[in-house]
Amino acid sequence: MDLQSFVDNLDTMTCVMSVEMKEDGKRGDIRIVCGNPAYVASIEQVWDGPQLASNKFVPNSLYQNYFPTDLNFEEICYRAAVLKQPVHTYVHPDRFDFWFNLFLLPLKNEGNIYYCTYTQEVKPNADIDQMATKSHEISDAVLSTCIKLHGAEDFRHTMRDVIKDIRKICKATTCSILTFNEAERTCKVLAEDRDPNTHLQSMKAVLNEESSFYDLVESWPDTLAGSNCLIIKDASDWDYVQKKNPAWYKSLRDNYVESIVLFPLKNSEKTMGYIWATNFETANAANINVLRIFFSFESPSLKRTESLKFHRPSDRSSEP
Repeated sequence: MDLQSFVDNLDTMTCVMSVEMKEDGKRGDIRIVCGNPAYVASIEQVWDGPQLASNKFVPNSLYQNYFPTDLNFEEICYRAAVLKQPVHTYVHPDRFDFWFNLFLLPLKNEGNIYYCTYTQEVKPNADIDQMATKSHEISDAVLSTCIKLHGAEDFRHTMRDVIKDIRKICKATTCSILTFNEAERTCKVLAEDRDPNTHLQSMKAVLNEESSFYDLVESWPDTLAGSNCLIIKDASDWDYVQKKNPAWYKSLRDNYVESIVLFPLKNSEKTMGYIWATNFETANAANINVLRIFFSFESPSLKRTESLKFHRPSDRSSEP
């Protein structure tokens, strides 16, 4: 198939991505094979933020030549190209002030090189109606959590319920909301829920044992690299974390974490804390992406509740 001619027949910004699979089952290079004029124009545009090696598109280039390493991007390319699953999702990287509405379709592979189409639509806001494309189970769970947050009277009690809901959506062993105080360089657990049968330590216990945990929290923005969600679930993801953030990698492995999803909680572009879930059901990773949309909508709404009061220096309330 002439891939260039194929994408040139599409008006919407479209390219073909390739994913290399190594003999050990890990992902290798992920490349932008070719793109139609609309897509090429989009990546050759100079954006605010870190300047990469070049803005001039060269066919079959590593995607990192045009934007930073992004595990979420790699995951959806892997699902479409290698697992042969059609993918539709929204993403809203922090480095952009708009949403990407993404559609990926699998193509035939050539040996250990797998291909998919990648079509993007740029939108100022996400269309919440697209949530209907997800399972009723996940959509209903997210809706229930939204209702709990908006109707909260006892904030701390509500957050304990919400964090339990999130753990169940992720099918995770533990789930926590971690906040921090920049001036004091301290961390605090706002809410936590754990599987009663887990052997993993609570987040509070980890904070008590690791006095320098704030240093790890301070390193997370660089590890997130402009994404609004980090999902670590397989060997390729762990390789990325080990290279990008070896201290955090060691902490996670020392605490028997096998998989983790991390969401920053923001208000007015400022990170106020993080929600994370550990040892989740990795086959459930696609559904966890629904939560990424949820937090992008919900984080600003926290301003209308009592959720940010614990960040004030005068707040010295005890742990829930």
